[in-house]
Amino acid sequence: PAVRRGKPLDSIPSVSPEASERVHEAHTRTVITQDGWKLCWSDQDKSQLFDLSSDPGETTNLFNQAKYGEKILTLKKKILNWQESVNDTVELPE
Repeated sequence: PAVRRGKPLDSIPSVSPEASERVHEAHTRTVITQDGWKLCWSDQDKSQLFDLSSDPGETTNLFNQAKYGEKILTLKKKILNWQESVNDTVELPE
């Protein structure tokens, strides 16, 4: 089963069985850059972009803000290059 902080997700009352299954089945790849950007790119869950320099607690997801489109593309390329280098065949959405 999917696990969060050492507990199976299906044992947490606020997590529905459907949400638990989606998390378990999701493929997410993450890159964190030296200049403080973090992209979590997912095929089933919500993708996330954080500027860790100004938001170390990851409270504001910037992924859907148009002004970060180029930054997202740059970080996606880093993930794609890594996937190619390790033969990771998971396909993530455009």
